[in-house]
Amino acid sequence: MGPCVLEDEIRGRHPDYGEHDIAYRGRTFLVQLAPAEVGRLDPGAVERAGYLGHRWWSLHALERTNEEIWPAELAAILHRVAAARHI
Repeated sequence: MGPCVLEDEIRGRHPDYGEHDIAYRGRTFLVQLAPAEVGRLDPGAVERAGYLGHRWWSLHALERTNEEIWPAELAAILHRVAAARHI
């Protein structure tokens, strides 16, 4: 696993917790995979974890999409990482 590129905290409510506020603390890490490693990933794992879906994006596509992505600043994060690594 690579470096943590984003840390955030979101407060809100979830139906499972009634009227109690909850805090979600998230960290996003950079992971670089070889094509063979990507091929071994379980395509259903993301959906089983409760997300609506996933897909692989090029940086160009991320910069131009109107779709909701998370984290919303993912393209900017990738630009910073690429600049730091001189990619």
